[in-house]
Amino acid sequence: MDNIDSFLRAVRRADGSDGLLSGLAADYFGVLPISPAGVADFDNLLHCRQITEQIFPASLTKIMTALVALEYLKLDHQVMIIDDDLVIGSGYNLKTGDIISVENLIINMMLPSSNIAAKAVARAVTEVSGLGFVSLMNDKARQLGMTATVFKNPTGLSDRQQLSTVLDLMRLGVAAVKHRDLARLWGLSVATLTITGANARSIRVASSFAAIKDMPWCLGGKSGSFSHWGYHLLCHVRLKSGYTGIAVVLKSPSSEQRDLDMIGIVNNLSQQYHYPCVDG
Repeated sequence: MDNIDSFLRAVRRADGSDGLLSGLAADYFGVLPISPAGVADFDNLLHCRQITEQIFPASLTKIMTALVALEYLKLDHQVMIIDDDLVIGSGYNLKTGDIISVENLIINMMLPSSNIAAKAVARAVTEVSGLGFVSLMNDKARQLGMTATVFKNPTGLSDRQQLSTVLDLMRLGVAAVKHRDLARLWGLSVATLTITGANARSIRVASSFAAIKDMPWCLGGKSGSFSHWGYHLLCHVRLKSGYTGIAVVLKSPSSEQRDLDMIGIVNNLSQQYHYPCVDG
């Protein structure tokens, strides 16, 4: 918290939005304001840098995975984990033969960012629909106006052809906020998953960005990171005067700095509302 306090002192010393932008470590960021009536205002973006440049989205991909899954699967639909679901990386907490609900799989994607859960829900959708899951992700991206986004897998594991932008991720965030179940699930800080089957058990999971989830202005969101691609965060945040926003921070140099960048942006916007877009 000492680092956060010193960062906020620097923010308060900054001369306007340009001063704030120069103090952020992320390479790409921006905030999309949403009116009290729920209207996203793409004409008045706030605190922006390189919002149309493509970058690997890492586990922010799982927001789209969850959104597509919820179009085809009910929350109480049960999925059995198979060997092919067991992929490396974050949230490695499930085993072959585990039986788990779609709701718990989505929680496992949104909090500890489970790659196994993402693979399992993608497979379950294909089994139910007969359609390729990645094709469904890209179709949904086009539907949402995410014209600079290409998905190659449901997990966010490394693929140089899997790309998105701050602006497109804002559109994805708006869709997530409008989905009642996803907005509820990505707002959790901790949860207990119920597993049935031969290895029946309960698993307690926690958010991968707990310090931000504890902030009174954070309504939900998703983190992502992968080696040289840096640390990402997309959050639904409270602004002022009844406004909320989708705040996106991409390619911060560390998870701590990612959190500081997000805190700096949101705390600055809590003092003022309207800024022109500064894309530098």
